[in-house]
Parts: sequence; C-alpha cells; structure tokens
Amino acid sequence: MATSSAALPKSARPARVRRIRPRTRWIVLALAVALLLGGGYLWLRDSSLVGVEKVTITGATGATSRAVEHAIENAATQMTTMDFDPAAIRAAVAPYPIVKSIEVRTRFPHGVDVVVHEHTPVATLVMGGKDVPVAADGTVLEGTIAKDVPPLATNRTPIGGRVTEAAVRDEIRVLAAATAAQRANVAHIQHGAHGVEVKLRDNDAVAYFGTGEEAADQWVALKRVLGDPASAGATYVDLRVPERPAAGGFSSGLGVDSADGAVTDDGSDPAVDDGTDDGSGVSAEDGTDDGSGDPSSYDDAGDGSGL
Repeated sequence: MATSSAALPKSARPARVRRIRPRTRWIVLALAVALLLGGGYLWLRDSSLVGVEKVTITGATGATSRAVEHAIENAATQMTTMDFDPAAIRAAVAPYPIVKSIEVRTRFPHGVDVVVHEHTPVATLVMGGKDVPVAADGTVLEGTIAKDVPPLATNRTPIGGRVTEAAVRDEIRVLAAATAAQRANVAHIQHGAHGVEVKLRDNDAVAYFGTGEEAADQWVALKRVLGDPASAGATYVDLRVPERPAAGGFSSGLGVDSADGAVTDDGSDPAVDDGTDDGSGVSAEDGTDDGSGDPSSYDDAGDGSGL
C-alpha cells in the first residue's frame, strides 16, 4: 500500500531586528546635543540675558565729547555682549571727525568698555569765516575747537573733509612733528621761497623747513641752533639739511640774502654748504673756526664744542 506524505509548511522566519551599534548611538546622541546647544547659544547670544546695559567710555574730550558718547551708548545698547559688532560703533561716530579710532572690550554679561582715540589739532584753517582745526593727517575737524595752534592760509576747499593742497600739507607736516609747546610758539607759518617758513614768537629768526619731510629732526636742530649764544642776531636758520643747519643774516652782513631770494653764506645755498666758514656766513657741520672771528658754527659731536 502506497503511502504519501504532504510537505509541512516551513515555519515563518522571524523578522530581523536592526540594532544600532553602540558607536552609532553615541554619534547620534552627540549630534543631538550639539544641535541643542547650538540652538541654545543662538538664542542666548541675542537674548536680553546678555544685553548691553553698562557702557564705559573714556577718551572723548572737547566740544563734541557728549555727542560722541551719546552716539556710542545708543549703538552699544542695541547689542549684546555675546554678539557685539565694533563696526556699528565706528559707524555711529563717523559723523564726528575728531574721532580717529576706537577700542572695544565686552564684559560678560552686560558691560562694554569703549576707548576713544582722538585726532590732535595741529593748526586751523579759515573756512566760512571761522577757524576750523585740522589734524596731522589733514583731516578737517569740523565742530571742534583748538587752542594754541597757528592758522594756515589755503586757496582750496578741502575735499572729502581732508586737506589736499600740497603747500598746506607741507605746513601741516611741519606742525605735526612739533611738540605742543613748539606749536604754541609759532607766530606765523607760510610757504615761501624756502619751502615752509616758520616765524617763532620768542625769536626774530625765520626757520626754513623746505618740504618738512624731516620735520622731527629739523625741530631738534632748530632748538640746538637757537640755544647757542652764537646764533643771537641771526635773521634765519636754514634747516633744509637738518644734519647741517645754518644760521645767517647777521647785522654784520653774514648770511645775506642773494638777489634771487636763496639764502647764502659764501655765495651758495647754506643747505648745501660744505661746512666751512670763509667769513661770509655761518654753517653747522664741523664746528671749525677759520679765524674770521665768527664763532657761529655748530658741532653736534657731543664733545662740548657746540650744541
């Protein structure tokens, strides 16, 4: 007797459950935390919890100081210490040319310190019937007041708030290199045959600075020459070569002006003199005396023979 058997159905296989590996789980968790923290930071940095409430300002002086401080305070209090933009402060003080630059430091959670660096007026320009201060870089300091600085004559209106006239810029360069006391002692300054010409209040001599490219050294040389009793009575001091300043124009006829207006000691410009004294003028290179009886030579060797 034949027998048959029916195939039994295969049991269904259980579905495979994917398990997250421990490493992957930590990565996902880290990403979630980063997103949470990042979102929290973005919320916090613009929140009132870190809003600027106290602004400390130093360095603002003069007639526009309160306006400058007010502009800084208004701009600063619109920001937070965690999202502070110094450019916004610079934009706020842009209408005040006296401000040269600023420094900003935030103090978490609510404080900001702002240091204002101002231009120093070195002269004034006559504009619109009034004296307007001008800074060392030629910036016209509208709205400010300057004391003890000389006035400058100009034939051109400054463009973009800055002096562009070459002769006036030379004069500004000379004044910028002077100390405050030296600027206050300037009775008159102009651009003449010898470049920038400066007349001091306490001396009859006129100082010739040329273009003023070496103005700092020239002021030092001028002080040295005028401090020597031998220069008493000179009507000019030529500083165009500051290493070899020359004083002249004495009543005895030394250092006369030639017909073309160039200062001469021995028939040549003292700025290019060879340092010798032939009795016709005074030079200041080697401090030697040729027996002419004129002691007005200047030696900067530091050996006590001159200033």
